[in-house]
Amino acid sequence: MTRCRPVLVLIALLLLARLAAAQSPGESRHVEIDGHAMHLSIAGAGPITVVLEAGGGFSLSQWDKVQPALAQFARVVSYDRPGLGKSVKCEKPETAQRVATELHAALQLAGVLPPYLLVAHSMGGPFARVFTR
Repeated sequence: MTRCRPVLVLIALLLLARLAAAQSPGESRHVEIDGHAMHLSIAGAGPITVVLEAGGGFSLSQWDKVQPALAQFARVVSYDRPGLGKSVKCEKPETAQRVATELHAALQLAGVLPPYLLVAHSMGGPFARVFTR
């Protein structure tokens, strides 16, 4: 019986997260980071937050089909890096360290707390790796 208890708790948490996600349509918001606005899309609910990191010069719209599917069982955040999509251009160079630092600040300001699971595409991979450090 004790072996089944963690599995039952996990199933209950996933069901509750799915119910909460079904009731949460998501939100689009801007946060001010180091003098420029960053656009975030936040949807779903759950015990973890999946952070979607787009590749190269892509905006958060790259995740339009993925985010709603993940939001059925987790909180999901996609965002536009400075100068992409609805985020304001930043004059500073786009280094992996700056992207990771600004993403962390944006998540904190938006009230999106860890634990985070980063999912990255292409050039987003190095940004995600630096963020996890």
